[in-house]
Amino acid sequence: LLIHYAVADPDGGFRRLEPRPLAFEVPNASLAGALGQHVSFKVELALEPGAYEVAAAVYDELGGERWAIVAPVSVVKAR
Repeated sequence: LLIHYAVADPDGGFRRLEPRPLAFEVPNASLAGALGQHVSFKVELALEPGAYEVAAAVYDELGGERWAIVAPVSVVKAR
């Protein structure tokens, strides 16, 4: 999978981040059972305090499928 990220910042700016690959393998014998499952992972973005919108778009290079989601993210100042 190839994951593209974009961030809209509080000042109206927009940044595209470098795509990040997420590589994993599913054996052919397990493919049918894996179709309805999901994969979890952690992503860290260095952002200043503020309210952002973060978009993640996933491209499945082998399957030719694409998915995207946009979510609000609030970053608070660390104590």
